[in-house]
Amino acid sequence: MPQVLDVLAGSTWGEARSIHFCNTYSLSLVDRDPELRSALARSSMVVPDGWPLSFVGRILRVPGHAGRVPGPDAFQAALDHELVAGKRHVLFCATLEVLADLRRIIESHHPKANIVGAYAPPFGGLAAILADRSIHDVCAEKPDIVWVGLGTPLQDKFLGAA
Repeated sequence: MPQVLDVLAGSTWGEARSIHFCNTYSLSLVDRDPELRSALARSSMVVPDGWPLSFVGRILRVPGHAGRVPGPDAFQAALDHELVAGKRHVLFCATLEVLADLRRIIESHHPKANIVGAYAPPFGGLAAILADRSIHDVCAEKPDIVWVGLGTPLQDKFLGAA
């Protein structure tokens, strides 16, 4: 987790970085999905979001293996971290209901978190999301960190294309 927080603490507007929380399903798609493989290869960091990948990484002694880093745990830790909480955060989630619940929870549990925007793109594939005006709205907020929760592999491809 410290490595993830270091990357987030160093994030600033205009300096693209991405952290992917990869589970076994994501990994199973990489061989047959070149777009996903490319997005993960270009990322700043890929961490195991589940015990099977973490276990394999530990057994194989993968260099720089961070151990299991569940996305929700990293999100909570980031909002609690003094160098990350004050940054400009944008939430990009699948539905307006999820966004409303998430904002309410963040505001009550992490009052220092600086959430400057929250967006739910239209339902559809990557092309529909990238064509939507909300992408421009996200950029207009000049966020330091954009939290993307659209589900795998869509969120990974979105980060790779954005």
